[in-house]
Amino acid sequence: MPDRALVIGASGQVGRAVCDRLAGDGWAVTAVQRRLVDLGKTIRTCACDRDSSQFDDILAEGFDVVVDMRAFGEGHAVQLIRHANDIGSVILLSSAAVYRGENGRTIEDGLTTDEWPRYPTLISEDDPVVAPDDTTYAGQKRAVEEALLQSVLPTTVLRAAAIHGPHSSQPREWFYIKRLLDGRRRFVLGYDGKAGLHPVAADNLAEMARLAARRPGDRILNAGDPGAPVERDTGAAIAAAMGMAVDIRVTSGTPPIASPYSLPSACLLSLDAAVDSLGYAPVASHREAIAGTCRWILAEHAAGRFKGRLSSRFGPPGLGVQVFGGFGHDPFDYQAEDRLWEELEGPDGPVIDKRRA
Repeated sequence: MPDRALVIGASGQVGRAVCDRLAGDGWAVTAVQRRLVDLGKTIRTCACDRDSSQFDDILAEGFDVVVDMRAFGEGHAVQLIRHANDIGSVILLSSAAVYRGENGRTIEDGLTTDEWPRYPTLISEDDPVVAPDDTTYAGQKRAVEEALLQSVLPTTVLRAAAIHGPHSSQPREWFYIKRLLDGRRRFVLGYDGKAGLHPVAADNLAEMARLAARRPGDRILNAGDPGAPVERDTGAAIAAAMGMAVDIRVTSGTPPIASPYSLPSACLLSLDAAVDSLGYAPVASHREAIAGTCRWILAEHAAGRFKGRLSSRFGPPGLGVQVFGGFGHDPFDYQAEDRLWEELEGPDGPVIDKRRA
């Protein structure tokens, strides 16, 4: 009989990708969702809330691995620990938000340039983290990490930053895709275009989960796309995916309009531990993965479904994704961009990238 896997939170972008990769690797996959989404004939789907007795009944069926996308706080860890005799190992999706900068700040603190955390060039798994709590996003993620790692369940923690891919609930790429659809052919980037949250494609994250499922153990691993891409890499990749030439200009300070990538300094992750522990090799480069995300966004847009995904609970209306230091401003204020562009036309504002994809 094939090994059995349970994926909790399977209707999201990462959950879908994990189900696909595990099924492709020969696992018998059960997917738990709050709302039923068709995942294909090979995936068993169950619609239930994790706080229900039905969820406990599913766990009691017994699984070789449980991949949990939705765990927040110690209580969710206890749910799994209660079923330690029914579970072979756990893979937990956590967040790079748990890391503290060298100035003691976290991503959740970073609403202004002065408050933004100052991270090392590449963050390793041993760098400082927040204390567990039951109120903040990072604290709840840290609480579930700690509880599972201290339990009898072999647990792999995957710390991801900016997840991207098809079925995203916060498609950051829309900030640039809409500009191109509106006929814009130039991007203005702040902070020299060298910042951003380390991106990770859902498919690359799912590959890490697949590898960890075959190698149970207690470990914490950063998850990311190869090459530590920054904002100017992502902007150029989006333009290339759409086959358009763009001018990219940068300013050392804040941009005229904050993008989802406009951070005073980068939050980039070392992937050495994932390579050493799992033999991780990404299934897609950052540019390849961005191209796939763009194709999905454009298809959803053409079908008239995309705007319904842009929830203002995540960020400014019309963008639908969190931004740092620019919330409340029109994300598509092209006049503000044009004014700064003119200032950058002189010798102090060179074109740093101009290409046709």
